[in-house]
Amino acid sequence: MKKSTKKTIRVAVLAVVIAAAVLGTVLLISALSRDDFGNNGFTRGRAVASVGSDRITLGEFSRSFGNYYRNIDNNNMNVLMGYGGKYYDTSREGWELELKHDVLDQLITLRLYRQKANELGLALSADQVKDAKQAGYDAIAQLEADCLASAEEAGASDPKTYAVTILNNYLRSSGLTKAQYRDEIVQNVKFSMYGELVWDYYRENNLPVADEELPALYEKFVHEYFRDGYSRGMVTTYYERFAKGESEYTYLYIPDEFIFVRAIYAGTDEENAKAILARIEGGERFDTVRASEDNLDEFLRTYAEPIAIGEEDSLIGDAAFERASEMVVGTYAIVADIRQEHVHSDDEEDHEAMDDVAHYYIIRRVTAQTGIVPFERFADALREILVGIEQNRLFEELADTWLSDESITRNERLVLSVVPPRSR
Repeated sequence: MKKSTKKTIRVAVLAVVIAAAVLGTVLLISALSRDDFGNNGFTRGRAVASVGSDRITLGEFSRSFGNYYRNIDNNNMNVLMGYGGKYYDTSREGWELELKHDVLDQLITLRLYRQKANELGLALSADQVKDAKQAGYDAIAQLEADCLASAEEAGASDPKTYAVTILNNYLRSSGLTKAQYRDEIVQNVKFSMYGELVWDYYRENNLPVADEELPALYEKFVHEYFRDGYSRGMVTTYYERFAKGESEYTYLYIPDEFIFVRAIYAGTDEENAKAILARIEGGERFDTVRASEDNLDEFLRTYAEPIAIGEEDSLIGDAAFERASEMVVGTYAIVADIRQEHVHSDDEEDHEAMDDVAHYYIIRRVTAQTGIVPFERFADALREILVGIEQNRLFEELADTWLSDESITRNERLVLSVVPPRSR
């Protein structure tokens, strides 16, 4: 071999060695860089828990915990508004550890869904797999769009370039590459799909709810969502939704301080209201007039039950409650509900003029029972809801038993090592 050829080979080998060393240094720096939770590329891959051969890494657990932690106030607000979930008292010592364990249990449960689906012979369809992959690409596209919007809001001279910087910083703080971010989204979507498969299987085959159980389930439902969750205006809101066909039932709990009336809406003409009252006082039956076309409100005309009204919670205005509170059962009165409404104006500069408009009702004070509305009144509308709630509770109990499966391992030391993100 010629001397020059040997020299060329030595130079080429040296270049490869240098390139490998540089690449190794870059990879080492990348591996040693820490995310928002203090994890580096080596520690992120450690298993916090496993379900059989399926591992939950420290990186995934940290990100999930961080997401819940940052949004804990929104979570608590949703719980208070009746949307379900668990409330965390952030003023109480130990709530962060409780959240960590709950998040880990949730990640384990998602993997158990896939495991149970396999045991039951349930598989995702080709369309579901395709949808899961698309969800990953959509998530990346949305993330990039959000970064671009942030760059534009910041007034960057080159928003697209700055958006890339924002994206890279976000991914670095999460300990992910763009591909890993996408794959994690795809994985979680698939887990949820497996959960739906397993839930549907057990709901249809293993979670029966007998009709005899419904009245007791109804009482529990009303106590949790209506009695304990009542705030002023809710009774009226449900009447309005029921009248519009937006709800299949009215408010299911009537507070003790409420009273009951039947009402005829006479429109904005006081003389018309007086004429109707005169006919009733002259001998016409109140309910006959109420159910006739003289009653201009279709809901008041057709609704079979008395209307419950309370202070600052009256379908027919606050004046109706004040007046009816003074009335003897069986007597009548005219009340005016004064509302701020747009009125016609010839003044071009005042075409949106507002004025007080009186709406007149003839009311009759009646008696009815406060408390829980009888189940029979809305049994048909509520059956599916009550069965669904009970089946969900039974399924959650079943899923809780899966968490003690021998195939599950947990590394409590790693769980404790996860620190909350820098901001909440």
